This record gives sequence, structure tokens and C-alpha cells, in this order.
Amino acid sequence: MNLNKKISLLLLLSCCIAFQSFGQTADSLVSKYRRQALDYNQEVRSAQYSSEAASEIKASSKADFKPKVSANGFYQWRDNPYQLTVPSLTGMESRTVKGNDQQYGASVQVVQPLYTGGAIKQKYEMLKEDEIISEFNVDRVKNNILLETDQVYWMAVGQQEIAGIFDEYYQAIDQLVKVVEQRVEVGTVSRNDLLMVEVKQNEIEYLRQEAQTNSRISEMALNQQVGVPLEEKPMLDNAIPQIIWTDIAEDWTHIALNQRAEISMADHEVLKSEKGEKLAMAKYNMQVMAQLEGSYGLPGYDLTNQSPDENVVAGVSVKVPIFEWGKRKHDRKAAKLDTEVQKQKLSQVSDKIALEVQSNYFALQQANERVALSYGSLDKAEENLKMMNDRYKEGVASILEVLDAHMYWQQAKINYTEAKLNAKNSESAFKRSTGSLLKEMD
Repeated sequence: MNLNKKISLLLLLSCCIAFQSFGQTADSLVSKYRRQALDYNQEVRSAQYSSEAASEIKASSKADFKPKVSANGFYQWRDNPYQLTVPSLTGMESRTVKGNDQQYGASVQVVQPLYTGGAIKQKYEMLKEDEIISEFNVDRVKNNILLETDQVYWMAVGQQEIAGIFDEYYQAIDQLVKVVEQRVEVGTVSRNDLLMVEVKQNEIEYLRQEAQTNSRISEMALNQQVGVPLEEKPMLDNAIPQIIWTDIAEDWTHIALNQRAEISMADHEVLKSEKGEKLAMAKYNMQVMAQLEGSYGLPGYDLTNQSPDENVVAGVSVKVPIFEWGKRKHDRKAAKLDTEVQKQKLSQVSDKIALEVQSNYFALQQANERVALSYGSLDKAEENLKMMNDRYKEGVASILEVLDAHMYWQQAKINYTEAKLNAKNSESAFKRSTGSLLKEMD
């Protein structure tokens, strides 16, 4: 094992599970695809539209504090108009007043709520909470999409790396075919060795084509994730990088509970429900409304006048609930119980996130250890392959031993790539669980 590999292995084995700069931005390619995915993803757009709709609804509710102005008009024609006979009190003949066969009028009304028991205010406050919740929901969706994008990107890089391993494997076997052909020509080995190597070469060609297909499919999945044509060739890292760790401890659970959008959403659901308690009781408070109406029409206030009249009406109405057969008590209790439900949901979300952080923390630790183990196995497989090639050339090893050494080397490289892929996915999942994945985009 050379000096550089020994140093790298020691670094991997001696590290602990914490990031040196956990909030630093990812490399440029990953950041680029993250931004593209956030701009393109339909779920993100839907969440943003929902947030905008919540803002509009809140703005609409604010108008309830202001006076409402409405206009009305009507027209009627009667074949037999109303008439009123006024009896005489002095012995004279009674008088009959006949209405007009046409009735029409127009009015403008202004209604201003003076006191609604807090109903308008509490409804507005609840809609403010809805707006805040919808904004945090956008962050929640973005956090999830960033994780999906990271997974799709590193899968594409991993499949590209595996396809390269099979290319390298094929070239190594091709060189072995040439060595065996030379030995067959001089009569050192039988043709059976050559046939076995050629069969293995065909098998590797099949696996190489399959790996290339998987690599192309993973590239198309990345293109679909970021909204570019599927046939386009994406830019990728040449290989999955190793994760470097240092001995810095952090209270990741506390960080997650302060950064995750799900916690903020659940917390504001509690606040919304508390305001809902006040709204439920508002209808049992006194209601005071002021009204002003101006009208012009026929008949007017003077029934004897056959021409239209103008009129103005102003007034205040008061409504005070007195007795509802216990309805108020039950509504209050139901509203309080709904608040308790939301508090339990907040506690449940907190527990779930704490478990998610700790689970991903452990998974990341295990993934990093597997990278170190697979790296050590790869180094041994490379050393074993070199020894077997030399021994075969010297005539002290069989072709089966050489083919096995090639197979172990190829599998060790794939295991190392898959371990790095698992580590990168675990890293992204851990960042998502703490809410730091979204922070990297700020």
C-alpha cells in the first residue's frame, strides 16, 4: 500500500461524525442542479402558488374591518296600484289616496361593523397564521426536493463511475487475452486457458453495456429532475468524492428543531388553533353595527305625493346573545380540545424529527465506516491482482486464479463506489433532517 493511500485510510478511520463546515455550500455542479430543480419542480411551484393564495386571502379579510358600500335599485309596474282610504273624523266624506302604477327607486347603503366580539380580528389573525404556515410549507417542499436532487445527481455520478469500472475491467481482460494468446503460441499453456478468458471477456462486455445503459438512464433521470431535455448530456463529476470529517461535536437535534419547516408549521398550527378558540366565542359576544342609507324613489315618504322623494336613514343595531342551551360551553370546549390536538401533533413532529436526525446520524457514521472498509479492500484487491498477474506470467498460478483476482478487484471497485454513493446520500439525508440542506442555498 503506497503512502498516500495509507494516509487517506488513516484519516477516514480516525474521523468522527461531524462536519467541519456543515453549512458550507456544495460543489458548483450540485449547487447548479439544486437551483435548477427548485426553479423547475412542479411541487415547489404549487407550494409557492398556495402561499401566494394565502396572502391574497389574508389581504381580502383585512377589508372586513372597513365599511361596506352597496347600491340597490328596483322598478315595478302594477295594474292595480295600492290605495288607501282615510275615514273622515269630522263627518266629511272619507278621502282615498291612490298609489302610482309605477314604483321605482335607488339607494346607497353603508354598513360599518363597530364591534363584532373580536370575530373579524380573530379571523384575520388566523389567516395570518395560514399565510405563515404556507410559507414554511414552501421551505418544507424545497428541502425535500433538494434531497431528491442530490440523490439523483450522485446516482448519475455513481452509475457513470461503475460504467467506467467495467470499461477498465474489459481493458484489463483484453490485455490478459493477449498474454494468454502469446503463451498458447509458445505452448506454455493449453488453448483451454484462452477459451476461458475469452468467455469471461464476452461476459464483461455484456455487463459493460448494461452499466452504460444504467448510466444513461440515470442521466435522463437527472435531466427530468431539473427540467432539461432528456437527450441532453449533463455535466457530472468524474467520481463521487469521499466525505472528510473532523472531531467537532454539534447538538444536531437542537439545530433541527430550530431549522426544520415542519416544526414551525406545527407551532403555528397551535397558534392558529388558539386564535380559533377566540373566534368560536366571538359570536356569543355583543354585535354592534352602524348603518347609513340614502334613497330616491317612488313612492316616497309622502304617500299623497305622486312624484319621487329623497330620504336618508341612519341607525345602529345591537345584538346580544342571552341563552343558547349550553351551546356556548360546548363550542368553547371543542375549540380548546382542537388546540390540544395541535399541541400533540407538534410534540409528535418534534419526536419524529429527533428520531430522524439520530437515525440519519447513525446511518452516516456507518456509511463512512463502510467507505473506509471498502477502500482497504480495494487496496488489497489491487495488490492481489498484481501478484496473480505476475505469478501467471511466471507459470505458478492458474488462469482461474487470475480471473478470480480480476473479479475480486472489479467487485472491490464497485463496492467502493457504492459505499461512497451511500455515504453521499446519507450525508444529504442527514443535512435534510437537520434543515441545513436548505440553508446551504441561502
